Amino acid sequence: MKRVTVERRPAPVGRVVLDRTAGLHPPGHDPRSVARVKSAQLRQALATVSAVLGILVGLPLLVASLDGPTGWAVLTLAVQPLWVAIAMWQLHRAERLER
Repeated sequence: MKRVTVERRPAPVGRVVLDRTAGLHPPGHDPRSVARVKSAQLRQALATVSAVLGILVGLPLLVASLDGPTGWAVLTLAVQPLWVAIAMWQLHRAERLER
């Protein structure tokens, strides 16, 4: 079996200082406007999450209040259009916030 000698990394010659803020804000953009966009995006995300939670909680309650076949028809026919509508609403608002 052949032995391999592992050497230590060479010591750095000079100290490298990284600018962690470089590239975070594109030229011509105010950091306050970035903060406004981020807060608007957070509000939009919370609105979307609350709509999804409303559907997840509301549909079982609706189905429980309806009789057998009607409840299953609501679950079968109403859920997918609701998800598509929420997704399109989220996409529209996100694109508008990015402008």
